[in-house]
Amino acid sequence: IYTSYDYGAAIAEDRTLREKYYELKLQANFLAVSPAYLTTRPQNIYNTLSSFTGNSALKTTQLLDVVGNQTGFYIVRQVYRISKLI
Repeated sequence: IYTSYDYGAAIAEDRTLREKYYELKLQANFLAVSPAYLTTRPQNIYNTLSSFTGNSALKTTQLLDVVGNQTGFYIVRQVYRISKLI
């Protein structure tokens, strides 16, 4: 069944705000007060499993400011693993 409605949208069809709206607003506020994020580059792209955390279920990417060389950010994600158990 085809639908043109976007279920992942921040604003619902009836114009109510969904949870995603508040997440996007939080990210926008973070970027507004962290201008150094715009000049960062990832430092450890390939070998990041359990780096910085000691937890193999997390993948961490370090971002360092290449302009001012004073700011660092860490992006932490859960490692996606498909279970073979049914």
